[in-house]
Order: sequence, then C-alpha cells, then structure tokens
Amino acid sequence: MASTDDFILEAKGLGKHYELRRLLQPVATVKAVDGVSFHVRRGKTLAIVGESGCGKSTLARLLMRIEAPSFGEMSFSGRDVSAIPAQEFRQSVQMIFQDPYSSLNPRKKARSIIAEPLVVNTNLSATERDARVLEILNKVGLRPEVADRYPHMFSGGQRQRIGIARALMLRPQILICDEPVSALDISIQAQVLNLLMDLQDEFGLSYVFISHDLAVVRHIADDVMVMYLGKVMEQGPREAIFANPQHPYTKMLLSSTPDIAEGLKGQAGTQSPPAGELPSPLNPPPGCPFQKRCSQALPTCSQTMPSLRLVQNRQVACHLDPPN
Repeated sequence: MASTDDFILEAKGLGKHYELRRLLQPVATVKAVDGVSFHVRRGKTLAIVGESGCGKSTLARLLMRIEAPSFGEMSFSGRDVSAIPAQEFRQSVQMIFQDPYSSLNPRKKARSIIAEPLVVNTNLSATERDARVLEILNKVGLRPEVADRYPHMFSGGQRQRIGIARALMLRPQILICDEPVSALDISIQAQVLNLLMDLQDEFGLSYVFISHDLAVVRHIADDVMVMYLGKVMEQGPREAIFANPQHPYTKMLLSSTPDIAEGLKGQAGTQSPPAGELPSPLNPPPGCPFQKRCSQALPTCSQTMPSLRLVQNRQVACHLDPPN
C-alpha cells in the first residue's frame, strides 16, 4: 500500500455547495461536490468518472483553485493548498481543457498561445521563451514551422496538442485533464492518449483525468474514482474496478460500454443498465443518491447514505453486504 509520501495531491472531505436564490432569498442548495476524499499518486493517473452532472467538472475547478471549496481540505506535496501562493500553485498544477476549438485564442499564433504562461509567470527573455516553445512543440509531435500558424489552420488533434504544449510550459507536476479527448474523432483519441502517457513517463507527471468514457479510462488510468451526484460511489485500482466492479452504479457504467461489458459477461452480479436518468441535483433522493435507479436497493438505502468501506481492494459506498 502506498504511503502518504507517495501522494502528490490529497483531498479530505472536499465539498462545493451552491446556494440558489430568488429575490435574494435562498431557495435551494446544490451539492455539486459533497464530502469527497481521494489522493493522486506521484507519476500516476487518477481517473474521475461518472455521468454528466455528477460533479466531475466542479471538482476540476476546485483542484485548479478556480473556485474555493465550501468545506474540506486539499494538500499539495504535504502543504495546505490554501497556504500556497497562487503563482507558485499555477506553476505546479496546470489544466488541459475539453474543447481544443474554444480553448485557443483564434487571434493569436500558436507561438504566442504556447508562450503565454511564460510571459505571465516568468522573467524569461523573448529569445528564451521562443526556444522553450520550439522545444515543447517537438515534445508534442508538432513541427517547428507550425508555430506561426493560427488555430483555424490546425486539425482538432493538432489543436489539442497545442493545448497540451501550453499546459507543459511551466513544467508542472500535475495536469488536470478535463475530458481532453471527448471532442476529438475516435481515430485521433488514441494518438492523444498515447502522447499523454509518453509525456507522463518522460516528465514524471501526475494526472487527474476526468472522463465519462470508460474505454478511455481503462487505457490511461492507474486509479479510478466513480462519482454520482457529488459523492464517491467506488474508488480503487483500475484493475480491481474493471475486472470486478462492486457498486451497482459502477456496473451500470461498465455495462453501458460495449467492449467492457463483453468482458464482464458471466460475472456474478453483472446486470443491464437500470432505467432512469440522473436525478436533479436540486432535488436529490434521500439516503443513497443511486437508490431510485438501483435494482438491488434495500429499505435502508432510502434512509441512510452508506459510508465508504473496504471491499475487495477498493472503497465502496453501498449497503449491500457484500456488494454484488
């Protein structure tokens, strides 16, 4: 088992609640992230998965300090994140965005886009910045001459490589990858994933990889955290979760991915995806948030949210004993 010294990023009871108001009066609270705890191992990839609305993107904003948490703690290399100066934190934690079309300034050339983090955060000369740009272009598989092209002159995969290059310019230790291949053609996704894995090996990067695509996650993740309505349903090593999922929601996600579902045929407890959609975050069900869609729900599921407990080498939030 990994020690805390192996963890580059840790969260304990992290939460983000939004209060909705009407005529300045509070009318509802959206618990976008609700008491989430996890760690990211050095040089490894933690994948955060779940349906749209489960809290993945809100969690990404918390990790990037774009938003402040409502409660909970977060530490980076053993230091309280709130005590780390913003510029120092930005140099250590960077983000790759989902949409390579909207995340690049169409009025700037690739050279300027990639160099921008150096302009804002360092005192390097223009010559030094340019040398770093050409170096990182080579690392992401782009030729030097593309530095003077505008974003509209690139394909989607090339644009995402530019986004990756920009994220690497400050030589961060962690990259937050928010659905980084979901906007790309299937034929390009594998190329970008392989690039990310090569860069991770070369630079010792740690990734928080946010995705709804389990096939992509199986390819890149070391650890997996499954979220539903702001809470963690299951988390543990990739091999354990993909080979033998324990939480009914994890099974639903896996069974909805054809190539993964095929490999789970015949496994005890594997079932077809239940009917229904993600409940409204404005009116979540009591107890376990998944209980209204779960064919195995017990009476206690509608009354009490289960705590995470160790089941077969992973943490599972389920009242079933054992989950199956």
